[in-house]
Amino acid sequence: MTQIPLPCSIFPNIESVWVSVYYENVFTTVNDVTHDENHIHDFYEIYVNLQGDVSFLVDDTIYKVHRGDAVISKPNELHRCIYHSDGIHEHFCIWILELPHTSSMVSECLDNNSIISLSADDKEKLIEYCFKLYEAGKQPRCESIYRASSYFGILELICSNHQLPPEEQNLPQNFARIIEYITRHYSEPTFNVKSICDEFFISQSTLLRRFRQYFQTSPSIYIESKRLSKSKQLLFKGYSVQSACFFSGFSDCSYFILRFRKKFGMTPYKYQKIGLELPQMEIPTSMRSRHRRRTVEELKNDPMLREALETEMTPEMEAALKAELLLDSDIPESEILFDAEDNIEESAEN
Repeated sequence: MTQIPLPCSIFPNIESVWVSVYYENVFTTVNDVTHDENHIHDFYEIYVNLQGDVSFLVDDTIYKVHRGDAVISKPNELHRCIYHSDGIHEHFCIWILELPHTSSMVSECLDNNSIISLSADDKEKLIEYCFKLYEAGKQPRCESIYRASSYFGILELICSNHQLPPEEQNLPQNFARIIEYITRHYSEPTFNVKSICDEFFISQSTLLRRFRQYFQTSPSIYIESKRLSKSKQLLFKGYSVQSACFFSGFSDCSYFILRFRKKFGMTPYKYQKIGLELPQMEIPTSMRSRHRRRTVEELKNDPMLREALETEMTPEMEAALKAELLLDSDIPESEILFDAEDNIEESAEN
């Protein structure tokens, strides 16, 4: 797991946007078992390639990247680097932490792009800004002038209108259909690897071989990563641990808590309370978000819940939805939900 460097605030004396920069220049092999696993985190990531025969997977799409290309991953979006041959892999990873009370400046710029491919000159400018931002972050007090100028230089290039069309890496049609099928059904608790094999009349060994070839992971890990990604989104919205478990596709709450803690280093309940999945970062306590439990009216207007109502649900999912909407409760709609469910993890672990 990549250790995230200590973040620095872009604006002096203002706790708004914090940035960490990671630089790596190492020899990698395709079959290296120490490759990073699927990444899912609560902040924006800008990956900038300097050299290496690699592609980048963002959600369900693979992008071929070249020197100076930038790939943007949004908060809690599944992503990973895919290696095609042995060789030097040199790159930057820039993590931008936009916290709940900041302006929408960062998100407006980054939410509209997945990959940025600039002109040859602008690619070199982007790389130069990355090195400046990296060097500024190494200074004892994170020199604010150089940090801010480099940061805004990167954003200006990324948000410019001089981008070239992205180069998507086409997957074989049969495998692309499998990925589409997983995207439609992964949130169903009864869905598993066998469901895919039955649908497409292939063996589990063949399915595993295809996933290793194109995504460098296994189908079970890929499905679980998508479920964990969705569970974090649901927890961030204020869903209870039980509801986040079932609506993201896990059928057992104890197992969900176990896998969540192994992946992110904390339980779902603690993640929801802290608000930021950043155990390595010494972020001031005042900057950590506090998630408010939503009212019934807010939950009823949630598109994910409306979609769930139209889905064939298991008894466990129906129970979670009933609890989420307080259908059998006399508690007024204006009150905050789920104070009683805060201990679900302790009971599940015991």
